[in-house]
Amino acid sequence: MREPLLRDDRTAGPAPEVWSREEAVERLRVGLLNLSDGEHSMCRIAAERGVFCRGFRRWSDGEFLRRWTKVLGRSTHLTRGQLEPLADLWQLMEQLRLGATLACDAAALCPGACRGWDEFSDADLALFCRELFRRHVAVEAQTAQIDQGRAKDPDCHGTSLDMDPTSGCRVSTANFRSRGGPGGLP
Repeated sequence: MREPLLRDDRTAGPAPEVWSREEAVERLRVGLLNLSDGEHSMCRIAAERGVFCRGFRRWSDGEFLRRWTKVLGRSTHLTRGQLEPLADLWQLMEQLRLGATLACDAAALCPGACRGWDEFSDADLALFCRELFRRHVAVEAQTAQIDQGRAKDPDCHGTSLDMDPTSGCRVSTANFRSRGGPGGLP
């Protein structure tokens, strides 16, 4: 009898490590930063390498255009191949504007074409952890701490997110955590 191609991990093998959603996101953030070159968004890197959410490549041409038209505007002459570098640049500018470490962080603060970390279920995060770290992980959600319109991340060492009245987006009051220096630049 042949072994099944896919194993049901709920019934076989060792029990998974259990990580909170926040822990999984933080570990993924560190792992993804190791793939980053600092000149391209994680959306482009994930698309080129076929990792994580697959970045720009996770959407069909029609879905890509539908999502990015809201952000970049409608073009009657640009191809997807021409729009992707613009989307990449837009993601990097959003990271700088919002003081975010990755495109996923920026999109979670102020959704554009996707909702960043909020786009992914706990099962999605567990799958990304398995792919990136080769570890069997189960992710359990925990509630975020909200205090009168201000979201606080307990891992940000006092960093808070304020609502920008002009854009309606949450804006970080801190610099990049992992890049150092003002505005995240070395």
